[in-house]
Amino acid sequence: MRNIVVYLIRGNDASISALEKSLSLLKENFLPWSPADILVFHEDNMKPSQLEGRTAGLPVKTALVDFSSVPPEMADVPPEKRGYRHMCHFFANDIFFRGELDGYDYYMRMDDDSFILSPLRFNVFERMRGDGYKYAYRVVLKDRPHVCVGFGDLVKDYFAAEGRELTCRLPPPYKVFYTNFEICDINWFKGKDWQDWFAAIDKAGGIWRYRWGDHIIRYYGLSNILPQSMLWCLKEMHYRHQSEWLPGWTVRTPMEAFRHYSHTAIMLLRGFFK
Repeated sequence: MRNIVVYLIRGNDASISALEKSLSLLKENFLPWSPADILVFHEDNMKPSQLEGRTAGLPVKTALVDFSSVPPEMADVPPEKRGYRHMCHFFANDIFFRGELDGYDYYMRMDDDSFILSPLRFNVFERMRGDGYKYAYRVVLKDRPHVCVGFGDLVKDYFAAEGRELTCRLPPPYKVFYTNFEICDINWFKGKDWQDWFAAIDKAGGIWRYRWGDHIIRYYGLSNILPQSMLWCLKEMHYRHQSEWLPGWTVRTPMEAFRHYSHTAIMLLRGFFK
């Protein structure tokens, strides 16, 4: 079984510094139990040489992405808002067909400012395979209605045409998987169920026009296609992304509990006084 952790970073020093911290914590709290290769995607505003000496001593592959195209549906979108839409399209589906992921079984996404803050002392990829999970996530949150325009109608129409009964409620606020962390069974996502769903999303153009996010596409696609038994909420992981803190249930001894929660308190205070 081959697995890969994937980042997409910007070319500025803040992004590279955050990546260095994320990699250091990944090395300490994840990779000893869940071995994986590491791949960093970047645009042409960064050179791979900028990462030299800043990967926490880990071997890191790099790959270029091109987010410069402007689909017709995005013509009226201001340039400063186009990059996010490209990122959503990339993670919603394009990534599964990148040649750099050929031969891998599972892909795990991390953002440069995603941090695993306590040891995850089991092989998450082996558990994915052993328990038959196709997708793992950390938490479900909610999205803002103004970036979900038309999405609910597409969901209802698509799954009605497929003869599937909706298994999750549609009225806003819409739910999303918090996809700055996720683990995907690559072969399943390249298969017919997901590809048909994404083809409908892509045809509608909602990513480009309205900023439909990869997180809402994941949630309503997977929740209505897969049984709940194939979706894994990885609650064991103590995780931080930006201002979101998600304590995990990985502690085993009183001393470990003290270290775990005192670390959380310290990091929260640092964030508060930034």
